[in-house]
Amino acid sequence: MPSLLRRLALPLLAVAGLVVIIIAGFLARTGSDPVTEVGIEAIFPTDGANILAQDRVGVDLAAGYAGELAVNGQTVPDTQLDQDNGLNQLVFHPGDGKVLTELKPGKNCAQITYWRLEDGRKSAETPLQWCFQVV
Repeated sequence: MPSLLRRLALPLLAVAGLVVIIIAGFLARTGSDPVTEVGIEAIFPTDGANILAQDRVGVDLAAGYAGELAVNGQTVPDTQLDQDNGLNQLVFHPGDGKVLTELKPGKNCAQITYWRLEDGRKSAETPLQWCFQVV
């Protein structure tokens, strides 16, 4: 009987380890949770992400939507947004001569106010805010 237990111990431990890994995978929380807002396809950086002071901040809007991006309470003028080549993205890189020359160390937040083009700015949805850490 003890030799049967020894022969089964290694396979049972391997199965138990695999089960623990699978459960940990399901319970893990990453910074890349999908955005579920109608009109918004993606935000970057993702909520809770760690980034550098000169990284980009922005949003990918669905076709037919427009928006206004703010970073740390500062509305970013359209002239300071990067060109998106038809991708309908609002992307801001901090730098000289811009509303923010760099992102401050620690917690930073961005906010997008967005609306359907056909309905106009007055029909803007509730703004979406997300925060990230600058390291």
